[in-house]
Amino acid sequence: MSASAVEFVKKVGKGKTLSADLAPAEAREAFAMLLDGGFLPAQFGAFLQALRIKELTQEELDALTEVFRGRMAPLPPLPGPHSLVLNLASDTQRKGGLACLLAAYLLPRLGVSVGIVRSEPVLQGNRASFELSRDLAMNLSMKLAGEGPAPVLAECGTLVRGLSALDGLRGQLGFRSCLHTAEKLINPWPASPVLLGISHKHYALRMAATLARQGMAGRILLGNHGTVDLVLHKETEMVSVAAAGTIVEETLSPAGLDLEIPSDVYSLAKFPQWAEWIGAMSAETPEARDNGLRRAIHYHVGMLLWAAGAAPDARAGLTAARRGIPRLFA
Repeated sequence: MSASAVEFVKKVGKGKTLSADLAPAEAREAFAMLLDGGFLPAQFGAFLQALRIKELTQEELDALTEVFRGRMAPLPPLPGPHSLVLNLASDTQRKGGLACLLAAYLLPRLGVSVGIVRSEPVLQGNRASFELSRDLAMNLSMKLAGEGPAPVLAECGTLVRGLSALDGLRGQLGFRSCLHTAEKLINPWPASPVLLGISHKHYALRMAATLARQGMAGRILLGNHGTVDLVLHKETEMVSVAAAGTIVEETLSPAGLDLEIPSDVYSLAKFPQWAEWIGAMSAETPEARDNGLRRAIHYHVGMLLWAAGAAPDARAGLTAARRGIPRLFA
């Protein structure tokens, strides 16, 4: 006999010490009911808040991801021998993986097709920041590599049946719920490796296990502010999932690749200069092009080529980027 929304709320909503975990079958039923609109607004908020306090177990995260995947509209596979899915499910420009987005628009010029997953900014309501970021990325690719194919954009709300109907309720909650976590695991091109970002190590390992159980490959970065952008002043930790399901912890740093990148590229005060820096990258002299953003993009292109399997490691990715887009580096 199916449980009701009230029963699911009661089970997980008894506080940090008394709440009970959902069994896999219960979790699948509860999350399907949630996406079908089977929770009243008060039950919806109570359920997601209780899960936030309790924290999702591995089985609950697996179940939520399965429900999302079961409701996804199929998309044609990304073309070519090398491809990469960049999951930018987030709310703000600073949280959206802007440096990776800039680098991703250069990848098709290097023989790598790219799919970008984007979520609705239900908390911030700031869709304009992503549009601005994408405009900067398109401008950069045109300046440095000329006209060519662009990444394919897929929206979480369009992909997962029932998700967009919850945008209003999610916005009223005022906090990031497990639905945001599940959006980060969306890959509508499962044959291609996915790259995503998260802030917490224990969640990175848990999400890696979910990817492995779903038969997908990819990398989870403990990146800049939890995005897919690499940290510029120290090592970036990452958890890699091979196609065979093997999970490996790795690190990547500018120093290890003989790169010097100013860490203040990411400060809020520097954001207004990004458009100016991109404009200077096609200048006649190397001195005019030599800014922190240029070096950060080089770093990210090398990492993306490695993540896509188009380079054996990040250093080889840097070399391929330098050869393939000489105007960025010469």
